[in-house]
Amino acid sequence: MPARREYDNTFLDLLRRGDRSAWEKLASELSPFLLHFFLTKYPTIRRALADEDLVQVTFLHAFTACSAVPHDNEAFWMWIFTVARHVAISALRRRKLEERPLPPKFVEGWTDALLSMPDAILDQQENDAELERKIAKLDDTEETIVRLSFWSDLSLREIAPIVGKSFAQVGRDLRGALRKLGNDMGEGS
Repeated sequence: MPARREYDNTFLDLLRRGDRSAWEKLASELSPFLLHFFLTKYPTIRRALADEDLVQVTFLHAFTACSAVPHDNEAFWMWIFTVARHVAISALRRRKLEERPLPPKFVEGWTDALLSMPDAILDQQENDAELERKIAKLDDTEETIVRLSFWSDLSLREIAPIVGKSFAQVGRDLRGALRKLGNDMGEGS
């Protein structure tokens, strides 16, 4: 394991601005730390690591919230490992849901219903695509909050440090984004 690196404010500013070369350098330097973190802190996650690259997912989440990169080195290390912890928890939750078997009657009933209603599947796919278009129209912060809340199953308290806002402001932003999505979906535009 390499020694922990001290990052100066200039480098952290580059990360905050989303500089690609700075993020690539960070990824190459921090990957061993994050992999070690995942394997020692979450030993049951080995199977999830085989299915998806949690280190890369961590960097993706961090890059998405790059404006929230803290201004000092200690806070940065806490922030990046908080993001990694959330990625690990989400992977473990998904794994638990995938491993939970459904009762046979439930599966049979849904299989029959889905086969008899292919239009319902197409309608659902169209609705999902429409929702994706509406989410993409939100401003960057609102989109990040919605995706972290619903796709990554993070609480508002967990999202706040990632986006660099207070818990209360994240809640207001989420409600505003959902209101916009509801209005857009109701208009059918």
